[in-house]
Amino acid sequence: KENTASRYSTTDASAGNMVNNGVSAVTVAFGCKLNGYDGFVTVGHGLSNSNSIYKGGTSQSNKVGTVYKRILNTTMDASFVKSEGNKYPALKVLTNGFYGGVNQKLKIPEGTAVKKIGGISGNKYGTVTGNDIEIDFGDGVGLSKGFTATNIATVSGDSGAPIMNRQNNTDNGGYVLEGMVIGGNGSTTYMYTYLRIKNALGVSMSEYMD
Repeated sequence: KENTASRYSTTDASAGNMVNNGVSAVTVAFGCKLNGYDGFVTVGHGLSNSNSIYKGGTSQSNKVGTVYKRILNTTMDASFVKSEGNKYPALKVLTNGFYGGVNQKLKIPEGTAVKKIGGISGNKYGTVTGNDIEIDFGDGVGLSKGFTATNIATVSGDSGAPIMNRQNNTDNGGYVLEGMVIGGNGSTTYMYTYLRIKNALGVSMSEYMD
């Protein structure tokens, strides 16, 4: 069994931090596994399969992984980045808390209090305002569906940011992962829920919850 201590203590590719492919900068959503590989999930737009992914918003001096699987269509916008060497994706988030679990439902009730941990904008708070939203971001993908909306503003570079829900009764008193930011429109952030991403990419967080 792998030494999970290094996985949880590393600062490489931590949730809420920036990574880039030399052209586009995005935010890390969460650490997970796919086909036995450690890695992390972020958005699909701006990235391509086999892209080298580096730590930070601009520097290409610290490679943390390679895009292993990418989906960009009208029902999903996500990538799994296979971790580089021993640079395990960390579960620790910028609030010094830990993920206490994940929401295993496709929809989040309206009015649920949530927090975005954006790589650019940092911690922002708001509530869920709707589910099953359709929107065309004007990026050539077309009318996309299945979004959950929040009243949190998003800026460029926050794509991929984790959306959290504080649950005091979870292990470690941690934040429950609700989903990942895909894009925004004014004061609205559109996200895909964790379960929708999991079903599309086939990733697993089970070993990261032990």
